[in-house]
Amino acid sequence: TYEWTQKHIQSFCNHAKEICLEPHLALRPFHVSEWVESHTTWGANQKRGGIVAVQRPFSWALKMGYIDRNPIVGVEKPKAKRREVYTTPE
Repeated sequence: TYEWTQKHIQSFCNHAKEICLEPHLALRPFHVSEWVESHTTWGANQKRGGIVAVQRPFSWALKMGYIDRNPIVGVEKPKAKRREVYTTPE
């Protein structure tokens, strides 16, 4: 889980370098949306997971009192799609 989350957060920071170097208040929901949309091969579940990975640290920081507001709280996530193909034990 850590590696998966770290990979998504690093990808976001690579995409929005100047935003990641500024205080968190410079970050806006459209930054996350633009990053997700730049991944043209991602499906709905991958986009949703990416958004969650970037939002989660801000939600935690708000809950713990490190920040006064979550700057990306309003990012809309695509609905998760049910898998139609499953991996078999074989």
